[in-house]
Amino acid sequence: MIYGDKFVWLHFPKNAGTKVEDIFNKYFSDRKDIVQDSIDGNDSNSFWHDGISDRERRDPSFSVGDREVVICVRRLRSWLVSRFNYEKKRSPSIPHDYSYLLEGRFYESSGYLNHADYYVEKYFSDVRHKAKNIRFLRVENFSDDFREIFGAHVDVDLIKNDILSSKNNKSHNSIPDSFLAEMKLGLSDLYERCPRWKELETLAYGGLESF
Repeated sequence: MIYGDKFVWLHFPKNAGTKVEDIFNKYFSDRKDIVQDSIDGNDSNSFWHDGISDRERRDPSFSVGDREVVICVRRLRSWLVSRFNYEKKRSPSIPHDYSYLLEGRFYESSGYLNHADYYVEKYFSDVRHKAKNIRFLRVENFSDDFREIFGAHVDVDLIKNDILSSKNNKSHNSIPDSFLAEMKLGLSDLYERCPRWKELETLAYGGLESF
């Protein structure tokens, strides 16, 4: 989580979070009015990846208030592929099965079979009734969205264009092209199996991905 007096940015995993972190570290670390959670320490993963309710439990004095909430998001199919490849890379001993992606499911490194809608509930559904203004930073439109959203809070002209257009922490794809094509053809069924993500994507993009 990164936040100041006017905004709260939530690190929705596999949505360019490392890139946002790197930008704030490089260009705005001297801003005393902006707090960036440390990603060091034993509980850094849960701390850095706090949702609003997580932070309220951790710190009862924390409140969104009138602050703008910024959530990074990407298309469901792209997110599932990225998540699968990431989890397979960090936990090769688990029998990761990409066929579960057709249901919006994937194995976490803990061995738990999770669902995409869990993350929407944690980072969007939970906060939508607490925040007066939610902004979506779309991964596919990262540079323009970052400048438009954060331009109200920091001097975005300091950031080089190649930094905004670069890709960080990208995992090698281990899913066959034939299955990726199957996922694309089955988008309608996939969205029906992920209703929370369907709602989020419709709000963020004005519509769903089509083929």
